[in-house]
Amino acid sequence: MYRYRYYSVEACADGVLCYSSQVFIQQHSDDFFSEGLIFTANVYNSQRKMLTALRAAAAKVIAEVVQAERTQLSALPTRVPLIHFAEKDLGRWQLQSDTSIGGFSKCSLVPTSASTAVFSGSIELEADVQRQRQQRSDQGKLASKTGFCAMRTAVSEVDGWPSLYDFHGLSLRLRPDARGYVLNVRADSILGDDRTDDLYQTSIRPFLRGARAPEPHQPELLEVRIPWGAFALTWRGCVQSSRPPPMNLNRLTHVGLLLADGEGGAFSCELESISAFRFDEDEQVHDPFVREALRLNVDRGYDDVRDG
Repeated sequence: MYRYRYYSVEACADGVLCYSSQVFIQQHSDDFFSEGLIFTANVYNSQRKMLTALRAAAAKVIAEVVQAERTQLSALPTRVPLIHFAEKDLGRWQLQSDTSIGGFSKCSLVPTSASTAVFSGSIELEADVQRQRQQRSDQGKLASKTGFCAMRTAVSEVDGWPSLYDFHGLSLRLRPDARGYVLNVRADSILGDDRTDDLYQTSIRPFLRGARAPEPHQPELLEVRIPWGAFALTWRGCVQSSRPPPMNLNRLTHVGLLLADGEGGAFSCELESISAFRFDEDEQVHDPFVREALRLNVDRGYDDVRDG
């Protein structure tokens, strides 16, 4: 007797070829070649079904993980205050100027009645040459970079510091004058040297265009949001690389403010807080400034910062 089997080949939905066979009439049973094809087709179909089930299970697990992370991120606040400038918080700040190297600049940090503080003073570009000759650098060179004032605080003195990998950058609520202030962030050295840390700096001025009033009752203040990618690695005031290695966001040591814009005269900057921030989901879709900031983060190696 002969046994006829019909074999069909069709393209499945995922682009894989699917083989199937069917008995039509039986008249002969000695065609071993046909039996081999039938067995191969059946095994293939069985393996394909198993792979399809595994793919579906893996896709379900991935979707659940992604949804869980999105839910977790959506629960994160868009702003977490790290440092306040109320009178009781000012003792942690250290002030510095060029007076230690023969300059005449001076600065102060004075509380106001509105739970803010004013960083103010005057920048003097002249220097005491005689004193400069006595204050040499560690390379034996004359100290020549006068005309600056700065303030900084140690992160170790701040309670409840969160994981900064959950945030897109740092924001400042402030009322600045027209001077060129710089935000300083120090982190543990990328070389692993416990005796030194790396200094990352960024100018605040470019981000004033994306600033907004933080609260209706604080219309005189601005909230300036600065993404991690804006910070440049520097050494003695010089940028070390156009594409610096990203800072270790969980090993920050100091945060501070610097004024060294090459201009003499008085300055004043009112400060309310420094915070970690996240752009909200609607901004990430519709705001060109926010999209540019996020691209900068990715371009500078901060793509491990979690996005919603």
